[in-house]
Amino acid sequence: MFVEKNERGNIVFYQSERKNRSWGFVNEERNYITMREVKKGQVFYHFKNAIAVQLELLEWLEEHDCQDIRVRIPDFEKEPFWAVISVRDFRMAAHMEFGDKAVFSYDKKDYGPYGKQIRVPLNSFVREYDSQEKLNEVMGK
Repeated sequence: MFVEKNERGNIVFYQSERKNRSWGFVNEERNYITMREVKKGQVFYHFKNAIAVQLELLEWLEEHDCQDIRVRIPDFEKEPFWAVISVRDFRMAAHMEFGDKAVFSYDKKDYGPYGKQIRVPLNSFVREYDSQEKLNEVMGK
């Protein structure tokens, strides 16, 4: 993992020093922002629609007192949404649901080394829909 602060002030996490693949970033509110696409197999159907993050990334977020993990999922259901869970609850939810199988290695010959990952089922996340935010604006909330 390679970490760098960009010109916008976000802390960006790259897979390697080549910086050709970003895992996500931490914004000024100390939230980790990333995206997962169902079409690319980034949501694990066989594990209760789990979403995974790299274990070393989760450890970094914990060490730096980050707030939430916010995952944009544009293609899971009819409406895109944000899946949100607090950093401190992520590891606990993973182990409560999957036990020893929460941490796994996704490395294969076809892909670069990702290292160990930890997964949490989608039902452990809170879903924030774009339409709800727009509705709240209309309702004056």
